[in-house]
Amino acid sequence: MLASLIGAVTLAQLVPTGALPNTRPATAVHAVSDAEILGAINARDANLIEACTMARDKASSTEVRALAAQLLESHQESLTRGGELAKELQLSRELPADSAMARTQLESMDQLALLSGAAFDRTFVEYVRDAHEAEVAKVTRVAVPSARHPTIKAFVGGRLSALRAHLAMATTWLAEQGG
Repeated sequence: MLASLIGAVTLAQLVPTGALPNTRPATAVHAVSDAEILGAINARDANLIEACTMARDKASSTEVRALAAQLLESHQESLTRGGELAKELQLSRELPADSAMARTQLESMDQLALLSGAAFDRTFVEYVRDAHEAEVAKVTRVAVPSARHPTIKAFVGGRLSALRAHLAMATTWLAEQGG
């Protein structure tokens, strides 16, 4: 059944629910440095790793546990590759000035920790959907146009297909659950 989650889902089919603190992208677009790009990717990967680790153990649905395990592996790989790139290019990963991300993550994890069963599953997958929707927008609108080093551009561009696949899996699972 998890394989069916990878089915074709267009971004136009997304239906926001807002169950967790807003992880949707801001509308303002500004250029960022390669160090900020790697820092933001690092932070978002770490946030998703935290949520997926919780879901892998806490989800009641085998599909949601499998989704969490798949995303966990993917974001761990991204985190590792981002660290390798920073080292290769002698960059210190920096968080962008917009650092509300940490507060939002704490709120999301606190809310997830209080839930169980089907409520946890739905809220976790909504979190995944919202986080990936925001990440796809940020990569497309900010990171790709701002990246200066060709290796950073390739890394950021390469992440886009995985992020879109994760978004499609979450969106499909939610649709199968009735919205």
